[in-house]
This record gives sequence, structure tokens and C-alpha cells, in this order.
Amino acid sequence: MASGSHRSLPLAFLRTKFHLLGRSGQVSQIGAKEGADLCGLIVRMGAYEASQESSLVVCYGMGFFLWLFGFVLFTTTHPYVSGFISLGFVVWGTFFLTVARVRPEGKVLKYRIWFWRGAIPYHEILECDESWVFGYVKCRSYLFPWGKLYFVRGYADDVLFGWDRKMIASIRDKAGYRIR
Repeated sequence: MASGSHRSLPLAFLRTKFHLLGRSGQVSQIGAKEGADLCGLIVRMGAYEASQESSLVVCYGMGFFLWLFGFVLFTTTHPYVSGFISLGFVVWGTFFLTVARVRPEGKVLKYRIWFWRGAIPYHEILECDESWVFGYVKCRSYLFPWGKLYFVRGYADDVLFGWDRKMIASIRDKAGYRIR
């Protein structure tokens, strides 16, 4: 927030004192101006995180649906044909279920797939780009199960309909290479 923009806030908010719990466990008190700046930061972070969460829920829902459809599609009257088609839906559903959530940190790229967490050092990253609605990271070593780490992207905040490209740009910058 720019300085002076806290004047448009209601008077009750300006008199409010915020209590923050620090890492050491001590409670510190800040005034309304600092609280307004902090609230703006929380709202901005919350919107991107919410869009990333909704993308992840849709992705997992699609994965479960495709798995279920693959198993329902299988019939015993034509086991080879229906088995081949249902296997395609099961593999496609598995792809949707193995999409990760990533978080660029100082020296590593942290990711999470369901309950499994991992980290990739930036010097291991060969390529980072977008593929359909997902982003992907290709490393020097093989990443199970697809060879690349596919991750979900949130909605872009600078265009009406589009996917976030800031995460990919951030990973590229930290990995030390530019767009081709």
C-alpha cells in the first residue's frame, strides 16, 4: 500500500492494534498503518493460493473421475478392446493424480504430491516451461513417474482468463537461464 492510503480506512480500523506472534513465541503489537499494509499482503497472497488450491481440487477430481470411468468402461464380453481403452483412461487419471504443488525457495524448489514431499536443487533443473494448463520442470535425473515434475498453476492476476506465468519465470531465474 502506498503511504497515506490508510486514511481511507474506517476509524475503528485505525484505532485497532494488531497482535502478532513471532517465531520466538513473543507477542508484539503493531499499529493500524502497519496492520493495513499487512492486511493487503495477506489478501494478495490469499487470492493466488486460493486459485492454486481450486486448480488442484479440479485436477484431483478429474483424476478420480477418469480412474472411475476407466474401471466402469471395462467389460468382460470384449476384454482386449475395452481393457485397452480403459487402461488409457486409468493412465490419464493417474497423470492428473500425480500433479504436484511447487514452492520456489532460496536454494531448492520444494514440491508436494499428496503426502509425499521433495526438493530439487536449482542446479539440477534443465528446463521449466508450460504444458497446457500445467507447468513442468525437467531435471538431470529421472523424476518418477513421468520423467518431469508437472505442477499446477494458479490463475494469472494480470489477465482475465489465463494461467500464471510468474511461477515459471521465478523458477527459471533461480535456475539461472532465460527464455529461449
